[in-house]
Amino acid sequence: MCKHQIFSAINHCCTINFCLPENCCIFIKIIERIVMFWYHLLDYFFLSFHTVFTLFNILGWIWKKTRLANFITLTLTAFSWFGLGIFYGFGYCFLTDWHWQVLHKLGHHDLPYSYIKYLIFRLLGINVNEELVETLTIVVFVLAFMLSIWFNFAKKIFFRKKP
Repeated sequence: MCKHQIFSAINHCCTINFCLPENCCIFIKIIERIVMFWYHLLDYFFLSFHTVFTLFNILGWIWKKTRLANFITLTLTAFSWFGLGIFYGFGYCFLTDWHWQVLHKLGHHDLPYSYIKYLIFRLLGINVNEELVETLTIVVFVLAFMLSIWFNFAKKIFFRKKP
């Protein structure tokens, strides 16, 4: 068997082996490093984007110019948690799923179910109770969603100037 074998497949009754010359190992290592570099970039992208997205969900209702966008992001979050959650489990988030796939490629395998728990541990180094985090996440989400609905729609309906 070739020491530089990169592919082996069984085709009916025989094995097909594809081997590379010795000097190709350096090329393969370079490609592997480039791929890992991109996985690290994706990790930082998801960490940054998901953190900003979460903070915007919590605080976006405060400023008039961002209230509609906040309502949209909260609705998308609710759709992911409760709509897609029917198929993938309550609280499913596709951003978390994609980030977990990247982290698995980087060798991280014991990841919590809650992305907020992960953020607290990764950014602050604090290991908090997962049930507490999930409960607080739901409470803060519901409050933010109610405030977003209030400032986007209900306030305009209830305090409309009458002609």
